[in-house]
Amino acid sequence: VLFRQRKTDVLSRTVTGDEKWIMHDNPRRRHSWVSSG
Repeated sequence: VLFRQRKTDVLSRTVTGDEKWIMHDNPRRRHSWVSSG
């Protein structure tokens, strides 16, 4: 249960946290990873 919660938190931060690591679908960035640095 804790592992599942931790995994969900990590995924949530990846999607909603640091914009440099977001992979999403929009007109400007279409399914592209942008690395930091």
